[in-house]
Amino acid sequence: MKKYIIAASLLLVLFVIPASGYGNDKAITDEVNADVSKLVALMKDSYAEEYEKARGIKIMTDNVDNNVVAVAVFTIESFGLGNNYTQFMAVFTNLSTASPGHPQRLSLLDVKVVGGHGLRAVEFGKINIRKVNIKERKVLITMPSLEYGPEDGMCCPSIKSNIQYSIELAVGGRLVEIKKN
Repeated sequence: MKKYIIAASLLLVLFVIPASGYGNDKAITDEVNADVSKLVALMKDSYAEEYEKARGIKIMTDNVDNNVVAVAVFTIESFGLGNNYTQFMAVFTNLSTASPGHPQRLSLLDVKVVGGHGLRAVEFGKINIRKVNIKERKVLITMPSLEYGPEDGMCCPSIKSNIQYSIELAVGGRLVEIKKN
């Protein structure tokens, strides 16, 4: 009987008490999806549409400092009725803590063009987020990409690569591409 009480208590701690004080990854994903849909509505023109199958979201939660970072990559195609596409990356984080009457929300830090027709193709499903170090509120975001080679047509970048961005998790934080040497 004592084993069952211990097991039930452990399950209660693991599944009922939210990690990082925010909730679960589904709640974060739902919030980010809603926010990205709002961004798309603001950014597109009257012809453009989001290619929803090319949306990727990655979430990093840090139980040490109650930090949540969500990175979304999304694609808008057919700007100006053209045969083109642009890939964007948006970074969200919790800048404040929850308090009575004020639920914790994610804030948009930055949104930036990271790929598209003539630039590169970003693999949206393999986003990697990691902290630079424990003391800094800075993260590195890495994604596989295909870059254009000298013989590539505009349809087909062929050189496998990785792109990397850093961002400070604070008001005014901006995505900065880390260039390869």
